[in-house]
Amino acid sequence: MIVLGASSLAVALVRVGKLTGYHVTVCDAQATFATRERFPDANELVIRGRTGISMKFRPIGVP
Repeated sequence: MIVLGASSLAVALVRVGKLTGYHVTVCDAQATFATRERFPDANELVIRGRTGISMKFRPIGVP
């Protein structure tokens, strides 16, 4: 599970993700918010500027 943004809602979402067995990664542009203290259940914390995060999305079922 990839959570974009280290908001207060993300804290709860990460807990639920971890409890349900997901490998949880939190990505945020600010190291102030994406901390181990705020997200102890996250498997990974990624700190990157807004232009540093890029993902390729494809519709389900498309090879």
